[in-house]
Amino acid sequence: MWRELESEAEHWGFIQAAGLQPGIFLQSPAWAKLQERLGSATKTLGYFQDNKIIGLVLLIKSQLPFQYFYWFAPKGPHFIADCSDVIKQEALLNLVNYLKSDKTIFLRIEPNISPAKSCKTKPVNPSATSVVDFKPAWESIIANMHEKTRYNMRLAERKGLKFRWANLAEFDNFWNLLQETAKRDNFRTHEFDHYKTMLELFGSVPLDTSELACRLGLVEYNGKLLAANLVLVCNKQATYLHGASSREHHELMAPYLLHGEVMRQLKEAGCKSYDMWGVQPQDGSLKNWAGFTRFKVGWGGQYYEAPGTFDYPIKKILYLVYRLARNLR
Repeated sequence: MWRELESEAEHWGFIQAAGLQPGIFLQSPAWAKLQERLGSATKTLGYFQDNKIIGLVLLIKSQLPFQYFYWFAPKGPHFIADCSDVIKQEALLNLVNYLKSDKTIFLRIEPNISPAKSCKTKPVNPSATSVVDFKPAWESIIANMHEKTRYNMRLAERKGLKFRWANLAEFDNFWNLLQETAKRDNFRTHEFDHYKTMLELFGSVPLDTSELACRLGLVEYNGKLLAANLVLVCNKQATYLHGASSREHHELMAPYLLHGEVMRQLKEAGCKSYDMWGVQPQDGSLKNWAGFTRFKVGWGGQYYEAPGTFDYPIKKILYLVYRLARNLR
């Protein structure tokens, strides 16, 4: 049965025992704190058998018109390693029943199995990714990179580019470069407060803990910002969440120095892996992701793919209205 967790410590205990699972930070107590700071209500539930927690889900409430809403579990729910698919499917259906209310239209989830009796929908978070394992020596990690990646990283080192970690006072520089990148490459960003609040809440959390930490990495050339990325570390698993780069001095290969130094320093700080957070799925969909996918897989990571994003309609007619309105956008 599902029930609300009694303490944040119980929540962190499950996350810390989960092992390597891409996107686990989105199910952490820290992510709940971020969402609440940004104005969204959250709910954290555990799935129990014989008084033992075997599953967990962090739900974020998304408001719709006329006081209706839906619950979203980004990269969740999660279950213990030896939990069978039969129990997982049963737990998901029980979760739908648990969340039924007069104003709940549907439940949206991103589990690591394909849920029965659900509707697949457009992905919210990337289903496929590439994760670099930090267990080998740094020299072995470099050797496993694509030849062009190694060459460009060393080229950037020779050209005098400088990497450093930034502080919160420099956030506006990252934001301006991110807007420039989004306009050039035609993608949408989150709001200003989404990124800045991450740094405010988690920017001073030590990297050698199991809690959520955030870092902003910069690469400069003669004082000019050329590349930046926002990295999250949860349970010692690092995730490259958001990146930006300038077309100025493009030939200096600043993004290669940026990722190389971020990876090297995170490994030295005790992190276990580096998740590139989103590559093109193996079915060849998302063709506009092909370019940055080549960049990301060049770092030599292991490919992971989850089933995707799914909806469980609770009020079926209103859910159909929601889908129609969304498709007309």
